Amino acid sequence: MKLAIAKLIDDLGGNSERKRIARDFAAEFARHFFLSSHKYNKASKEFWDQGENDNLILSSERNQYSHVAAAIAKTTPHFASEVFINKRLPRTLKKKGVRRIRSRSGRCDFFARYRKTEFYIEFKASKYSAISKKTRDISQKISSLQNQTAQNKLGVRRGVARMGILLVGVHSKRQLNFSRIENALDPLEREVRRQNVHLVFRWDIPRSSTSHFDRQVYTCFLLFFFRVGKKGLI
Repeated sequence: MKLAIAKLIDDLGGNSERKRIARDFAAEFARHFFLSSHKYNKASKEFWDQGENDNLILSSERNQYSHVAAAIAKTTPHFASEVFINKRLPRTLKKKGVRRIRSRSGRCDFFARYRKTEFYIEFKASKYSAISKKTRDISQKISSLQNQTAQNKLGVRRGVARMGILLVGVHSKRQLNFSRIENALDPLEREVRRQNVHLVFRWDIPRSSTSHFDRQVYTCFLLFFFRVGKKGLI
């Protein structure tokens, strides 16, 4: 199995210890997620031979949850999904025009404790066509994740990080060689840099693990960003 993980962007704010912990957590999670995806695709290949297309990387967000949970569980045993959390919602009063913050209860997709740091994780999935090269959905998903993580009210205690993860599956409706895929990724990388994503991990999916019907999938990205405050990761 070819598992190529490349960090395209690495500009985490905060002190070196928190940067290292966040980077290590993201790298270990990405490795386990890619391995889990590869095993699923490999096990599903017999159904593709019968004419079905069930590639995990192109599945919806809800279909990805079980593999995200499995990857977090292999990264740390201390984790939970759909955890209750307070949400900060800005509200402008009509009469006085004063902007105040109100709170309501909500849920965060995943919680994990890794090396004495608590991670509150929001997750979304998107697709990128190597033919059309449109990044609008990716931009919207990143903006949504940034808003969600900003609303998570976690207090000011140390050792807490708010993380957003976006899975991007790269596909094409006709076969493309790897060199043409590389050229098609330029708009995606520009958009990622514009959106202030901190870490990007890439998986070049083995051809034996790709679908033979409808679409050819060659590449997958996991994009990570963290809420950064005056004292570093918060």
